[in-house]
This record gives sequence, structure tokens and C-alpha cells, in this order.
Amino acid sequence: MYLTTNNIGTVVIGKNDNWKQGANMGKKNNQNFTQIPHYKLIQQITYKCQLVGIKVIETEESYTSKTSAIDLEKPIKHENYVGKRVKRGLFRSGTGIVINADVFG
Repeated sequence: MYLTTNNIGTVVIGKNDNWKQGANMGKKNNQNFTQIPHYKLIQQITYKCQLVGIKVIETEESYTSKTSAIDLEKPIKHENYVGKRVKRGLFRSGTGIVINADVFG
């Protein structure tokens, strides 16, 4: 409902193979996290979006937390990155825009 109400036409879902294998958040958190059926969740989101004509894109997330989409920097490995994380949860683009770090991945 939120997506259609706000005219969202595309949903991008980050997906990484074997990403649960290296979970290191403590025993209890690891147990809870690795039991989440992420594949089924992604399938259900995709299904619901298709019902209302919303496009779903699955993407691999490597380097997305280091690169700046605002500066049109591609999410690949670089020697030097345009933007950087300034503290937990915040990212500063090369042009000085500060944004929540999770916006890019």
C-alpha cells in the first residue's frame, strides 16, 4: 500500500550469496538471523509488487556501502572512493551531502 500510495515504481532488493554463512552477531542473534527465510520473503515481495505493476530488481550488494550513488560512482572496488562513512549510519558524498548510510545498501 505504501508503494502504490507514494507512486513507487521500482523496488531494489539487495541479495548476496552465502551472506548468512559468516554471521557473527553472537550465538542468539545468529540463530534468529539465519532462520529468517529471506528467499521466501524476496519471492513474496516480488509477487506482491508484480500484482500492482511495480518493478523489482535484485542486486548484489558488494561495495554499495562505500560508493556514492549521488556522485554516480559505480558500486565496484576502487582505490579511492568519492564519498565516505562519517560515523555509524551516516555517509557523506563527494559533494558534501550527508545521508543515511543504508540508503545505498
